[in-house]
Amino acid sequence: MTCGDDVVPFSKMLDELEDFQSTYFEQNPTASESECTKKLQEKAEQFVKLLKPPVSSDNQTTVTLYHLNCGKLLNITQEYDAKCEEHLSKAIKLDPDLHESWLEYGALLAKKEKPNLEQIIFCYEMSLEKQPSAKCMAYLSVALRSLINANMSTLTPQQIKELRKRSMNYAEESVKTDPNSSLAHFCLGNALMIRFFVTQQNDPSLLTRAITSFRKGLECKRGDRDPNIHLNLATSLKYEEQYHDAMHHLNIACKFDPCNSLGSINKRETLKKYLERVFAIFDKKGKLKPKRLQSLCESLTSSEPSPFSTMRSSSSLLKPATSGLNSLSLGQNKGVYIVAKVIATVPHEEIVPLTMLIGDKSTTCMVVTVYNCTTNFGFIIGDTISIAEPNVLETKVVV
Repeated sequence: MTCGDDVVPFSKMLDELEDFQSTYFEQNPTASESECTKKLQEKAEQFVKLLKPPVSSDNQTTVTLYHLNCGKLLNITQEYDAKCEEHLSKAIKLDPDLHESWLEYGALLAKKEKPNLEQIIFCYEMSLEKQPSAKCMAYLSVALRSLINANMSTLTPQQIKELRKRSMNYAEESVKTDPNSSLAHFCLGNALMIRFFVTQQNDPSLLTRAITSFRKGLECKRGDRDPNIHLNLATSLKYEEQYHDAMHHLNIACKFDPCNSLGSINKRETLKKYLERVFAIFDKKGKLKPKRLQSLCESLTSSEPSPFSTMRSSSSLLKPATSGLNSLSLGQNKGVYIVAKVIATVPHEEIVPLTMLIGDKSTTCMVVTVYNCTTNFGFIIGDTISIAEPNVLETKVVV
């Protein structure tokens, strides 16, 4: 590709566009999403003009490559571009065996206001048939999940199960094909996180693996500037109750998503308000007056019934914590159960987790979070709660 006497490598053009896109809001924090799209599109169109248009004497391969490269440059934005579709359509017609043309065409169609998921999936499958690539596997994994969401009411449970399995397989293969792809790690992290939630949060290892995958994505080229990765990592960390790290990544997500296009600012504020409410209720031991608090906690007796008193841990019966909440240590408290009173509940915008403040007979208090509850399940002040082998975490975070 030439411009005057200078040769501009196509790979440099693409790299420059991707760098421009990933650093735009860092350098222009007050800009709007539309301004970013406009500037990026203008820059892409300038690069297209640097490409040498084909002449009648050029062979088919040269003409095909020209249209493909034009399409790749114009496809860099998040918006659908009719000129881009024109170039990619020509590239496919000239050489249907070129895998990149099918990949780019599928990615472009996904940007339409009403995308045809079957057509998009067909394009990705055609690309993989010609030549496997990590990028295409990641895109296909996402497209299959979108197909499930769009047809949840009409698909059978078996069809949904098979599509989810295919989606996960492509996500895993994407990482194996290119371990240095931030997109591949992001895609796998999403697949693992979604599986965690659709399986009723019964397998915590899925969330741990998702966090690992997101962190690896951040280590890849341009990954640390991707607000999507920071945002989904923060979501996973929040469910692990690693609130300090979750808030850290939400702050970074907001830095690269200052227009709140991904909802980064809203999600940060939601978590911030939740934590502020938790700390406030903990510090004040709820809103009960001291005498009411003492009376409520003292109503607990040493013989307070518990459904866990006949439950076994290994070969031994569970025993009540000898000194109430004070006898608990950080981590999983094996072999014991606690009985306490609900002192306060913590309302917040999200359904999960169910959060409350509990107190033992000495009025020692702890915050308790409960996951995987039905939406109509809850506690009221004064309820007695019993927890088997409680897992105790210490949280320190600046909100």
